[in-house]
Amino acid sequence: MSQQHDATHYTSRILHVYEQGFLAHKYSGVVNRKIVLSYDRILSDIQYLLKRILGHKNINQRYIKTYVQQSLLTYHNACHFVVNHLELEDNGIKDINPIKIVHIYLESKRHDPNAQLTPFFAASLYTTLASLYLSYFDESCAAFYEAPPSESNHQVFKASEKWLQIAHDANSDAYSYLYETIVDSRQKVIQRQYSDVL
Repeated sequence: MSQQHDATHYTSRILHVYEQGFLAHKYSGVVNRKIVLSYDRILSDIQYLLKRILGHKNINQRYIKTYVQQSLLTYHNACHFVVNHLELEDNGIKDINPIKIVHIYLESKRHDPNAQLTPFFAASLYTTLASLYLSYFDESCAAFYEAPPSESNHQVFKASEKWLQIAHDANSDAYSYLYETIVDSRQKVIQRQYSDVL
């Protein structure tokens, strides 16, 4: 499994596990034991990935766990925000692209002085968002989401690059690593499209 594949595979998987747990409880924040156990198993798999993306060689297990929990809590809060912002029914959020959920939430917080997004945490959120975009173009991740994004390939890639540039402002290692990933994924999509035409 390549590092490029890992970046999308594990990010989408961990978010999917928690997304399903939260949705099942209608945003009560209660996660059942089965979901928590899945999270603990996946945590060890993504430890090395987070070290590489965030550029911290000596980051310990406890700190990584805190980062993952904060990122997932932010995703959970984003679901709440979008439900209220768009006045959705309880299950209406299931019809919205997960990427859009995070995108809407982050846009609302970017200029909020009370958001308390430190450069490190901001970089982790933006790189997670970029990885979510890329996961839609990884065939191995297809099973984690019920429907493909409505955006065209070009729009999705441009959105990924936008958030990667923001991540670059906070963490250059995150940008350089994920930029390589997005270029690699872009090339795969182009090749698949070309094969389909032939």
